Amino acid sequence: LAGLEPRSAPLLSGGVESSWIQSAINTHLGGKGEVPSFSFSVDSPSFAYEVESASQAAKDLGTKHEFVKVTEGDYRQNLVSAIQLLGQPLPDDVRPCFLALTGQIARGWEAVQTLFHGQIADGLHGVGSSLEVVQGDKYSSWPPGLLGILGKVLKPISQSKSYGAAKASEILRKRRNLSSPDQFLNAVGLYTDWDSVLGSFSPAEISQAFTMKRVLGYHYLETHLLVEQLNVLDLVTDGLDPACVVNQFGLFHGKQFVFPYSDESVVKATFAFEPVGRYTHGHRVKPILKSALESELPGSAASQPKGWSGMGEETLFGWMREGELSELVQDIERPGFMKQADFEKKLEQPDWFTWNLLTLDVFKKEVLGD
Repeated sequence: LAGLEPRSAPLLSGGVESSWIQSAINTHLGGKGEVPSFSFSVDSPSFAYEVESASQAAKDLGTKHEFVKVTEGDYRQNLVSAIQLLGQPLPDDVRPCFLALTGQIARGWEAVQTLFHGQIADGLHGVGSSLEVVQGDKYSSWPPGLLGILGKVLKPISQSKSYGAAKASEILRKRRNLSSPDQFLNAVGLYTDWDSVLGSFSPAEISQAFTMKRVLGYHYLETHLLVEQLNVLDLVTDGLDPACVVNQFGLFHGKQFVFPYSDESVVKATFAFEPVGRYTHGHRVKPILKSALESELPGSAASQPKGWSGMGEETLFGWMREGELSELVQDIERPGFMKQADFEKKLEQPDWFTWNLLTLDVFKKEVLGD
């Protein structure tokens, strides 16, 4: 933080990760005046909670918050621009909003040179499914079948123990099926329609893709704990890749992104905690971050569920079906791995697989020149 103010500002979404960064900035500045913060808003019902969370966090933390509104037209323009800039399809649906955000900051707030972002905190401190996966570690030596029976027997006696046994049985069963999208490691960053995948690729190709992703996590940390395998894989895929993308957008507009949770000293300090307690405590995910934030700001975002940060299926699919993205969707060239009937259905009834096809098609045309 030293030397960065007043040229720096955080992206504040209202979640515990960004709120803790803002709290640290406030402490560093000694409460001297309002610190600016930014986030983007999308005209979508699914985004109303995100806007409310950011507004409340800004109020609690005393920041002068600025919302950058991303319209449907902005989204289409930045979708194409983002793929051209990156030279690759996009990792998720919200990345075009970050390009729009950094562009607006560059035009309206020239003095702001550095932007703080809470990316990769999930992989370090616990993704949402950690509460389920950790049950597999607690009962790892038990036969899954016996755990399933135990879950039913305990239901009238203890709801929490019944849930733990049943969930452990489910996780341990799924662990064995390495070709299934329900296997918790395979599910990391899997944003698509699974039936369409099965209809487009062979079992061998799908298995190879899943294996390549799982092995990536093992390169960074070998651990027998299921919950740690899950979070490390999220860290090196769903965490670092989007962070690199956002940083590229910032550099394009002359802004530097800083990701405090990726700092070497922060990573080392985080991994010094015992794994299970690092990711979960009781019924809580991210217990370390939440406890730290609560000590600084009682009744803050630490105790509020932030929800999913995304465009929302209703909005995104609607734009692809009949909105600003529909022309791009109808212009998609059928890839060789899809049958004509399946392809036409995806154009008529857009879903996440259609989104994958769209970003791939834009990449091929705008980057490869196909």
